[in-house]
Amino acid sequence: MATNSIRIRYRPLRLGWCVREGNWEDLRKVLRYTHTLWGGVFNPILSLGDPGRAAQLVRLYEVDALLPAEDDAQLAAFAGRFPYLRWPDVHKNLFIEGMGGRGHATCLDIYHPVRRIYEEHFDGKQEPRVTATLFEWDAADALGDVFLAQFGAYPAREEIHLDYGGMLERNLKGARTALPANGPVPPEAYKQLTPSLLSGFDLWRDRSPNWDHPGLYVGDAGDFVDIVNFWNLRAASLKVLFFDPKHEARLGEMAHAYVKALRNRPWDVKFEAEFGVWFKEGREVDLKGFKAESVMPVAIHEGLWNGRNLKPPLTLPPGTPYLVVDENFHEKRWPHQPQSDSPNPVASSSQ
Repeated sequence: MATNSIRIRYRPLRLGWCVREGNWEDLRKVLRYTHTLWGGVFNPILSLGDPGRAAQLVRLYEVDALLPAEDDAQLAAFAGRFPYLRWPDVHKNLFIEGMGGRGHATCLDIYHPVRRIYEEHFDGKQEPRVTATLFEWDAADALGDVFLAQFGAYPAREEIHLDYGGMLERNLKGARTALPANGPVPPEAYKQLTPSLLSGFDLWRDRSPNWDHPGLYVGDAGDFVDIVNFWNLRAASLKVLFFDPKHEARLGEMAHAYVKALRNRPWDVKFEAEFGVWFKEGREVDLKGFKAESVMPVAIHEGLWNGRNLKPPLTLPPGTPYLVVDENFHEKRWPHQPQSDSPNPVASSSQ
């Protein structure tokens, strides 16, 4: 009996954040907003300094809807080029104020992974295996934008009428941890259950991003393009940490700890190099201090985003179903585990 197999894949929306080139306020706003969403770490940032590149990223990341950072003519004009990706008219904002001043998210937010982690690791357990970490830093910190892109943070409660930080504190024993402006970032910080890791919790990629070289993004913490590049690599599911050589005293311990973990991976998952080093084309990079036997240098150039090199995967929750319909229109459903070489984020954060 002939059958037709249709693969139905449920997943969080992938939003494309539209920002004005060099506008740090746009960038900081969307970074805080996107961490409130389940799957938000996989939402690319579209900087409109080069509209052609931005349009290319819309297609490359298979964006479902475009969201301008602000009510701005340039941002609206770009989004208008993609009428099929227009944000629904029902609610024009991600957050709305309901009765009694309580906020509501209009998109799938982190309530869902928070609840799952709570039920699995906290409910009825005296000593949970994991706890959340909310890193904080001074507003004038030279590495503030790196920390925001790497660890994540949330909008103020007064801005969106929801307190996501409080949600983590109440349900996941979240601890607010200050990153001092004159001290090093803890070596294990990249493993912590931060807003960044929580946003991608229990989402599995359906394929490799092709250029799958985990490692370091070497850039300038004060360079807008570097922060956007770094974010978009991570939005493609690449496991990279930001490293600015000018701030080695603060970032060095964590970078060395991460590189050591990559070097200790089984050889069958290292491919041709111990770790990758990503950087903006034209930047000189010196990583002799890491004493690696083999490094995969990757210069970020226009060709990276053309769809033939970096190929951002879709990210899916486990148990994505297949739907099979036979000639008598009988339906059957069964679970399917998306392909992934990534461990459960919470499990890895507790090791």
